[in-house]
Amino acid sequence: MAKSIKANYIYNIANTFLGLIFPLITFPYISRVLQPDGVGLYNFYNSIITYVGLFANIGIPLYATRKIAQHRNDVKQRSQLTIEIFLLNIFTTFIAYISVFILDAFIPRIHKNYELFYVMSLSVILGPLSVNWFFQALEDFKYMTLRSLFVKLLSLVLLIIFVREKDDVMAYAVIGLIASIGNNLFNFVHLHKFIQAKEVKWRELSIFRHLKFCLMLFVLNIAVSIYVNLDSVMLGFIQNDEAVGYYSVAGRISHIILSLITALGTVLLPRFSYLLESGKIEDFNRLCRKSMDFTIGISLPIVIGLILFSYPLVVLLLGSQYKESVLVLQIIAPIILLAGITNVLGIQILYPKGKDLLVICSTVGAAIINFTLNLVLIPYYSYNGAAFSTCIAELAVLLIQLWIGRYFLPSKLFNSKSIIDYLICSSVMGIVILLILNLNMPLWIELSLGIICGALIYLFALVCRKNELAIEIIELVKNRIKWI
Repeated sequence: MAKSIKANYIYNIANTFLGLIFPLITFPYISRVLQPDGVGLYNFYNSIITYVGLFANIGIPLYATRKIAQHRNDVKQRSQLTIEIFLLNIFTTFIAYISVFILDAFIPRIHKNYELFYVMSLSVILGPLSVNWFFQALEDFKYMTLRSLFVKLLSLVLLIIFVREKDDVMAYAVIGLIASIGNNLFNFVHLHKFIQAKEVKWRELSIFRHLKFCLMLFVLNIAVSIYVNLDSVMLGFIQNDEAVGYYSVAGRISHIILSLITALGTVLLPRFSYLLESGKIEDFNRLCRKSMDFTIGISLPIVIGLILFSYPLVVLLLGSQYKESVLVLQIIAPIILLAGITNVLGIQILYPKGKDLLVICSTVGAAIINFTLNLVLIPYYSYNGAAFSTCIAELAVLLIQLWIGRYFLPSKLFNSKSIIDYLICSSVMGIVILLILNLNMPLWIELSLGIICGALIYLFALVCRKNELAIEIIELVKNRIKWI
């Protein structure tokens, strides 16, 4: 029996909230302790290691999630596929890790802190043990949430004990590595409950039959990564660690919030693949419309709130030394809405339909735009130029996907009445927030009162307009209260 989407979403939201709460605790702490230079140094190397990891994975996670989901009820086929994909990942990781030595040998900027670089690179070697794609395919979000809670608590304790001074960047990297080891080992041990080795025909293993499809997704991942991580790399080379620090903290805040929006996509990807494989097209289309409505309805007011609250948010979370990040956050805030919509279009709709090439074309086009704009803007506008480039790149992804993918999208995917509701109600919410900001209260009161009042005003305005999403949320809360 298929697992409940609501139950999975609740677990995944819980997992995402853990990913939100812990950074809200650790991120301000790390930002204050390591200062912009330390944060920038860590994020510069982390961006490079991310690229090595991409070459190691070559699109395997996304491909494996869809492939395993299509055969999740067939234990024999599921076991065979999992072993093949796992062994392929080990092979590609070995090949990719050679680049670590090459980068260190030929790029002085990287060799300057080679000890930190090599410690952080060990996460690439541990990557194949993660097999997160398997548990996503089986929609085992309960296990993933509990595992994440344990590992994050351990990381938090280690962070407070060992990262105490500005120069503790290495300690921070080691703790991140320990967290990676914990997550991956837990996953690998838990995997044996779902895999029956005796069902696997070892002599018939065909590891490289998956390579072609993974390579297509690898192009997609590289393109996405260019306008997600390349900004920090280019800032590090063209400007300095301090510039990377100002940019990365603003990006981190926006991506923490964005993860809440895209959490639904993580849950729905295996379900979408399963519905298409089962021929349930109408159920698929209905779910697409609901997902899009939810994404726009949640992300639009968040964008407006983030732009208006950028100053108190940055100062309270990170400290006054990060005031330069305020404008960066305001520029980059619309990404939450744009990336949320492209997540629905690309990952939830086009990709499960096998339209990988369309998604790749949109991301490659955006990556080229991002790279070009970075070359032009970063030398003159530094981190603000990088933020603008990223935002334009995300808009390009959206427009390209809408244009080239229009024949494959469900009819009436965008509900015009709902979008008008969200625009009107977000505007009302924005006016209320501006009034609160003009009261000249302490920043923490300003932020707390603004978030609470803004959310309530937005929901109340939607209910007054009889918006379906708002009514469904209220009914869900009422049912939960009755159940308690």
